Amino acid sequence: MMPRSRVITHPSGERYRTPLLVPSFSSKGFALRKDGHSEVAELYEVATEYLYDSQLISAFDVHHGFLPAPSSQLTTVTILDSGGYEVSSYEDLSAVSFEPPQKGEWSADLHKAVVASWPAHVSAIVVTFDSPTRRVSLDEQIDEGLQLRALCPAQQLAILIKPETANQKYVQVENVESAASKLKPFDLVGLTEKELGGSTLDRMVNLARIRRALDAAGVEAPIHVFGCLDPITVPLLFIAGAEVFDGLSWMRYGFSESVAMYRFNAGALRVGIDRRDDFIRVRVLQANIEYLRDLASRLARFAVGGDYSKLGPYSSLFRDSAEVLDIRLREV
Repeated sequence: MMPRSRVITHPSGERYRTPLLVPSFSSKGFALRKDGHSEVAELYEVATEYLYDSQLISAFDVHHGFLPAPSSQLTTVTILDSGGYEVSSYEDLSAVSFEPPQKGEWSADLHKAVVASWPAHVSAIVVTFDSPTRRVSLDEQIDEGLQLRALCPAQQLAILIKPETANQKYVQVENVESAASKLKPFDLVGLTEKELGGSTLDRMVNLARIRRALDAAGVEAPIHVFGCLDPITVPLLFIAGAEVFDGLSWMRYGFSESVAMYRFNAGALRVGIDRRDDFIRVRVLQANIEYLRDLASRLARFAVGGDYSKLGPYSSLFRDSAEVLDIRLREV
C-alpha cells in the first residue's frame, strides 16, 4: 500500500495536509480582452471567494500580468508553477482541444526574477523552471533546481522532473530511481501525469516505483503529479503514492457523482435547467472546489484505515487496480 496522508509544515509556519488537491489557473486557452487582460483573470477573481487551502498559478502569467501577483496570503499555500505549460504545445490528458502556446517571452532568467520578487510573507511552493525547447539530463535538472533555493529561502522548492532528451516521451524512471538520494534537498518531487507512461496502469506502476525508491533513499518529499485533478485518476494515482495533485479539469468539467462530466450537465443536476449559462459556470466552479475538498478528506481517511468504501461508488475499481498494481510491482 502506497497511499499516505500527513501534515506538511511550510517554513512560514503554515501547515497543509496531504493529499492536497490544488485548483490550477492558467492563461493558456483563454483569450485576451481588448484591455490586454486574460479572461482567466475574471474566473480567478470569482474563484478566490471559494478557494481555501491551495491554488496554483504560473510564473509566466505573473510575469506577463495575466494573473495578479499576490500581495497577501489568499490560501494556505500557493504553488508557483514553472511557466513551461503556457509556452508549450503540451496538453494534459484532460484537455478537450488543442490550445496554442501563449505568446510572450519566457526564459530561466525571467522565471528567476518572478521567484526572487515573490513576497516572503506569502507561503509558496516554487516549481523549477521548465522549457519545451530544452531537454537536459536529470543531474542537470537537479543542479539547476537547487540554484533556486537561494532566491526563495522562505519558501518550499519542488523539482519538476522532465524527459531528458528531445526524443523521449516519458520520464526515465530508472534514472529517477538511481538518483533518488539526490532529490533529498527538494520539498516536493513533481512529474506530469502525461509523462509518467502510456496508460493509467503504466503511470501507476512508474509512480509507485519512484515512491518506493524515494522511501528507500530516505527522501520524505511528497510526489506532486501535475495536470491531474479528476475524480477517478486522483484516487488511482494516490493509491500508487502521489500526494499532491493539480490540474485544469476543475475549470473544464463539472464534478458530479464521482465523475467529470460536461459542465452544463453537471449544472442541470446541481441547480436545474432554468439558470443562465454564466450562473451555471460560477456555481459549477464553486461546487468543484467543494468536491475536491471532500475528495481529499475521503482519501485521507482511506489512507489511515484502508477502507475502500471511503472512495465512493467506484471503490471496486480502485481495489482491483491496487491489486493489479501490486502484481506488476512484484515483476519489476
